[in-house]
Amino acid sequence: MQLRRGLIAFALVLAAVTVAASLSSSGTGGGITRPAAAPRASGQPLVSAVFHHPPGKVVPVRSARVGSHVIVQVDAVAAGSAEIPGLGLVEPVAADAPAVFDLLAERPGRFDVTVAPAAVGERTRVGTIVVASRP
Repeated sequence: MQLRRGLIAFALVLAAVTVAASLSSSGTGGGITRPAAAPRASGQPLVSAVFHHPPGKVVPVRSARVGSHVIVQVDAVAAGSAEIPGLGLVEPVAADAPAVFDLLAERPGRFDVTVAPAAVGERTRVGTIVVASRP
């Protein structure tokens, strides 16, 4: 009976974490937000960044400028979560389902992209997005 209660409690905590993660991915963080409309139609440049977990020997850095539409894709060999901690964004990732972040760069900054496999839980930096101010 206690095992059943423990499993129910675990399921409730997991559900609460999932809800919190989905709320935190609303784009309210720092210098990059989710675009409200089709950014390409408004003349904003499109920057595409693909990162992989596990990363290679050199962790890639992708550049964008303020005002750019940035699409970040994170591939992983195992299920877990992809995150851009500086923006408070979290998305699930799996071997057959990459995490995708559709963002609008609003201010300069350096934003790490990390992955935490569900089995291990330890975050690994898989890339960085550097947003520079307009020339």
